[in-house]
Amino acid sequence: MIEEQIIKLKQRHNELIKIMNLPHYGEERRAAMKEF
Repeated sequence: MIEEQIIKLKQRHNELIKIMNLPHYGEERRAAMKEF
């Protein structure tokens, strides 16, 4: 169960990194930063 949670967190983290690497930040980035 813990391993599953870690995998989910890593996937979420990767998504956030992708969003933050986008040239146009906008709302998505702000939403991601709030979530973190």
